[in-house]
Amino acid sequence: VPQFDAMEDDTPLQALVIEETLGGIQDFDDTVVPRIILFETYEGRKGAIKIKEFIKNGTDSYIVVDIKVQKQ
Repeated sequence: VPQFDAMEDDTPLQALVIEETLGGIQDFDDTVVPRIILFETYEGRKGAIKIKEFIKNGTDSYIVVDIKVQKQ
């Protein structure tokens, strides 16, 4: 989380090797907040999502996030 918050450009993302794992395809809940999720787009751009908050409101539930992704 501190590394995500301090990120001002894509330098920390450039060297990452992002691979899908069994743990990465499982559902998650609000037991770990904040939570960082790494991703890579089809075009090869890398990014990170910081889940900051879970809002529980039945079918109107949602999450609050920050997203950082490499520019093309």
